[in-house]
Amino acid sequence: MKKIYKSLLVLMLTFTTFVITNRPTTIDALGSFQKAVISGVESQSDYGGVLIYPNAENRRMYRENYVQLRNFLSSDNHMVWTTISPDDGIQDFETGSLKFYLSNNYHDDDHTIQEMHDNGFDFKFYVTTDYVNFVEATDELDFNTETHAYSYAKPLVGYKLSVDKLIPGAVTHKTVAIALNHNIELNYNNMTQGQLEGYEPLESWNGSRSANQPATPNHQNIYVIQPEISGTIKHQIIDDGETPVWNDASLKEGVSIKLVENTPAGDVDVATTTTDANGKFIFSNTKGAAYSFTDSHNTLTVRINHDGYKLWDVTGAAVTEASSNEVLIGRITDISRYQADFNTAISKTNWKSPFDTQQAEGENALGREAILTENPIIEGTLNVSYVHTDGNTLEATKTTKEPVGTPYDTEKLSFPGYTFKVNQGDS
Repeated sequence: MKKIYKSLLVLMLTFTTFVITNRPTTIDALGSFQKAVISGVESQSDYGGVLIYPNAENRRMYRENYVQLRNFLSSDNHMVWTTISPDDGIQDFETGSLKFYLSNNYHDDDHTIQEMHDNGFDFKFYVTTDYVNFVEATDELDFNTETHAYSYAKPLVGYKLSVDKLIPGAVTHKTVAIALNHNIELNYNNMTQGQLEGYEPLESWNGSRSANQPATPNHQNIYVIQPEISGTIKHQIIDDGETPVWNDASLKEGVSIKLVENTPAGDVDVATTTTDANGKFIFSNTKGAAYSFTDSHNTLTVRINHDGYKLWDVTGAAVTEASSNEVLIGRITDISRYQADFNTAISKTNWKSPFDTQQAEGENALGREAILTENPIIEGTLNVSYVHTDGNTLEATKTTKEPVGTPYDTEKLSFPGYTFKVNQGDS
């Protein structure tokens, strides 16, 4: 029995030694890396929501597609990647914006199609204008000798990037890299109300998840964000030393409100509206007075015209005399982050700097409340009689009733046959 046990132990040790001393060599399989990112000025997305603000004139939406391959095995002879825009009548390739760079190494300089060919790879570019049929357009590409970028100037709704080994079955450790980008145009006229108001995303773009795979919807969604800027103005007559009360004040119609962009060069008026019969004002591209401004990096300010009135700020139950007729409401991104309509979109957003920092002033943009006050109007009575220098009465006494301090307007008390003239001599 001991002999059998000893034999088993020797066999186990021998087997263990074999496993340790005979590790299999590493096989370098084809390495593939692909990334597609939709970006705007303020945010970007590999997965989730990316935002566009139509109110900002610096708005820009673009898509980047990066493909890298290395360590080609004998079976890795043909590789193709497909990208197609949504067929929704809303999202399009901006004509003339598509460009790409070729490289034999991630850290290498950009190369030409011919240099790729000399390195053992045949590159081709295909386009479609009907979402179905692709035609080769390699010869229609323009090459910029300064930037080393290839560009395509014609309309398209999709493209294919194709790479073939010139020697089928060859094994190579070389690298192929393609970096492509293009702008995205949006047609707001074809959007649903939900899409225009930011709680319904646009359709996803379609792309190959790996080489030789069909284009399928990705996980990126564009949200159109158009924040509302609003408030309510009331009016109250009070005596000096008193403080107005929001619930006692009456709604004020016709108050002029300005929206101002605070630019590095100075303040610029971008929109004007007036309060309605409910004392409410709204700046909104979907609900009220439309507005736009130059740059989403700039802050915005709301100004209330209070000529002839004293302005009071209302914050909850607190009413304080305003130190200024304007209130800072932050950047468009800050404004949108305080509005519940955009919670779904913003919860999935990767912010770019400096928009990754939220400014508290954005809270002031929605539902601002203010009161305009004035003192009670005291009226006085003026009786005027007209007597000729000889003492004869020319006109019976006329009476006017005006607020105290109102300038005397002679035309209000004129009578037929006589006009008032400025006394040129001694009275």
